[in-house]
Amino acid sequence: MSEIAIHSIPAAYIDLLNIIQEL
Repeated sequence: MSEIAIHSIPAAYIDLLNIIQEL
């Protein structure tokens, strides 16, 4: 469970960066 949380945080950050680039 802890591994999922650790990986989900950076993944969400990357998604935000991708959205910002599209703007």
